[in-house]
Amino acid sequence: MTASSGAGGRPASFSRDDAIDRAMQLFWREGYLGVTARDLAAAMNIQRSSFYNSFDGKAAVFTEAMQRYLGNAPDRRLDAIGADEAVVPVLVATLRELCRVRAADPEARGCLVCNCVAELVGVDASLGDALEAVVDHRLRVMQRLFAQAVARGEFVPPVETDAAARAFVAFLMGLNLVSKVVRAEAELWSICRTFLLGIGIVEADLEPG
Repeated sequence: MTASSGAGGRPASFSRDDAIDRAMQLFWREGYLGVTARDLAAAMNIQRSSFYNSFDGKAAVFTEAMQRYLGNAPDRRLDAIGADEAVVPVLVATLRELCRVRAADPEARGCLVCNCVAELVGVDASLGDALEAVVDHRLRVMQRLFAQAVARGEFVPPVETDAAARAFVAFLMGLNLVSKVVRAEAELWSICRTFLLGIGIVEADLEPG
């Protein structure tokens, strides 16, 4: 998608998709509060006039960038598990992929959502609420999936299903944060393996498919 705006009497055009991707990368590296509109315009490779003509400020760019991030996040595949599908194999594969992706990031940026939850919830009412909604969505998805997995006999959690789902979401957020320090994929997977065994998933299901 290409956006156009007038600047100094001359049309300026740019790829909105590319600009949002660059903005996402900047927020991911620097956080939200550490980025200015000037920083964004420079990172997005557009004139400041084009920035203000094409986007409704920094918060709007962040919202669009966050949606871009969520569409490509390692845990997105959990949303696509159907009501009749096995849950545990996708759960395990998702955590393996998360370990791979986080370990492969030379900048050790972790998760954009987790980074910004820590930065914005309780600080910026609008964006904080939006980030809380992202976490709440993941919780509701995991509650559904854990109930589905237990009903299918895939595993028996040592606590009630909703508590196990909440523990998984808390673990997922913690893993994303610790991946900024623990850099080796094998070490990250060892952490995941220990957690999965602790919530009742059997060792045989932890092997690659």
